Amino acid sequence: MSNRSSNCNSRVRRVLLISVFALASSLAVGQRVGAASTASCAGKGAAALDRLFSGQVGRVVGSDYVRPFELSNGNTLIFMQDVFLAPAKSSRTVASLAKANFAHNAAILLDARGCVVRTLAGGRSYVGSGRTRTLSRWFWAMGGAMGADGNLHVIFAEMRNPKRTGAATGAQPVATWHATIDPATLDVRTFAPASDNSADLYGWAVASDDAFTYLYSHCYRQFIPGEAFGHDPSCSGDVRVARVPHGEFDAVLEYYSDGRWTTDGSLATPLEFPGDRAVNPVSIQNLNGTYVSVAKVGDWWGTTILVDVARSPVGPWTTIRTISPTTKCADCNTYFASLMPWRQANGSLVVALSNNAWDMRGLAYPNPWIYRNSFIEVAVPR
Repeated sequence: MSNRSSNCNSRVRRVLLISVFALASSLAVGQRVGAASTASCAGKGAAALDRLFSGQVGRVVGSDYVRPFELSNGNTLIFMQDVFLAPAKSSRTVASLAKANFAHNAAILLDARGCVVRTLAGGRSYVGSGRTRTLSRWFWAMGGAMGADGNLHVIFAEMRNPKRTGAATGAQPVATWHATIDPATLDVRTFAPASDNSADLYGWAVASDDAFTYLYSHCYRQFIPGEAFGHDPSCSGDVRVARVPHGEFDAVLEYYSDGRWTTDGSLATPLEFPGDRAVNPVSIQNLNGTYVSVAKVGDWWGTTILVDVARSPVGPWTTIRTISPTTKCADCNTYFASLMPWRQANGSLVVALSNNAWDMRGLAYPNPWIYRNSFIEVAVPR
């Protein structure tokens, strides 16, 4: 028992330093937004996307946390966080994360065929660059959707770390922000505090029906000092939901509270998911009238992805698949399963997964393929 505890604590220390190593050696931040040409076209299948992301995608050398958004023109904008970037206006492949630039958030644009059209990285980041202070204040994309005004709306977590060590011990979300992006030019039109701008992070996942847009919350507190596994046990398993009229992201939120909706956020109650989920970072999409949730339960430490479905945005949820993802190396881990907003032609789901090494500096830096997102096909009943 004591050896097991010692090993766990050692791994905790290493995982909390993952992003410190990643960020601290890459303070040369990405250049201005630019185009990246590539002959690679992935389509929407899991296997093709997995092949595409196994290498450098546009300027993206390595990243995690896929956040996909389908645009009204048929393109897909994919946000990622803690992104290592090849230099702007360069077509060369970067062989080491240590030789790449860094942005807290960046995105790639795929056209309808899945061809990489463009990499968007901004100055310090694609969105929120002017407010970003590398390693101490930054913004990570969460959920979003096309809005009633024709713009793409993306919700962001504002992260701060007073120790100026980035995503490591001391880092935590402090507020929720709301960006509107022109789907044609991809210019960021507005970036301001969200309607509920608290650290509750309503908008961690977003799904809609014809009448409402639903904003799910997750506390995303991963770097809590003194906690054996980093995650905050008081909230990491909770999922709450609020709603606004369809596509009206600036509207006052109504929160789900034991079978009713209220504008009092303090009354919001957690949704019930099957099983014991101490860490439950759900990714939810409405796919043809069925609400589908995927979660890498336990996140860094978990070994399974659970797929749940419901007919209602609040449940009841039923687990229909349990998946045991493989890691990229013996000393690697997986985390944050993200559901892509479509099914394959055969009805299967496409799930993106984040990957890293426990010793990021020693393993992933010289081998960037370790710190890249993978994609898996998940067969489910129609």
